[in-house]
Order: sequence, then C-alpha cells, then structure tokens
Amino acid sequence: MFLKIIFAAGLLIGAVVDYRTKSLSVIYLYAMVIMGIILGIAEQNGFSYEILLGFIPGIVIIILAFVSKEKIGYGDGILLLSIGMFLGYFNCMIIMLYSLLFSALISIIVFIKRRNRREEIPFVPFLFLGYVAVVFL
Repeated sequence: MFLKIIFAAGLLIGAVVDYRTKSLSVIYLYAMVIMGIILGIAEQNGFSYEILLGFIPGIVIIILAFVSKEKIGYGDGILLLSIGMFLGYFNCMIIMLYSLLFSALISIIVFIKRRNRREEIPFVPFLFLGYVAVVFL
C-alpha cells in the first residue's frame, strides 16, 4: 500500500501542476516513468508481462495525441504508461475508463455553463481521480 501512496503523491503533484499551467514538464514525466518502472518491479516482485501489457493504454493515448494534433496531450499518454507499468494492464484500463468518464462529465458541465468548445480541460486531475477510485476505493 505504501508504494501506491507514493505513486498517488506523484500523480497529485502532476494534477495540481496540470490544472494550474495546462502543461507538464519533461522532467516530471521522466520521473513518473522511472517511478512506474521501479514501483512496478517492486509490486510484481520482478519484471513480468503484466508490466509490458500495461504499456498498451498509454501507447493508445500517445497515438491519439499524434492523430488529434495534441487535442489530447502526449504527457497524458506518458503518465498512463507509468500507471500501466506500475499497476498492470487491467488496472490501467479501468483507471483510464474512470478518468475519461470523469472528464466527460466535467466537459458537459463546462459546455453547458460556458458554451465554449475550445476551452482546454487538463486531464491529469482526472487520471488522479481515476487512480484513487481504483486503488483506494
């Protein structure tokens, strides 16, 4: 559980920074990937195929970022890579689904209140909420 709290703290830092600045530093993303690898190996008691399968959701988001010309940020995909390395494929997919659901609900509210389709909504806070929902609830 201690490892999951450490990773949650890293995501919380990213969520706050993303909310305030709408961007993430490369150093932060590298740190999260390294943390994902180290904690994933510690959690799985060594390297496993679950860690490799955990790459899939992050790679899908990175491809979507490229195709959508960064309507979804590359940083979001890289964070999903680190979550997948730490928690594995299944938990990463559930976190991604919760995150997308939470962000869709907020997007609907923002659209109804402001009617602005161009407003950027940071995704890392929703990744953090999805992580908390899956890991701690």
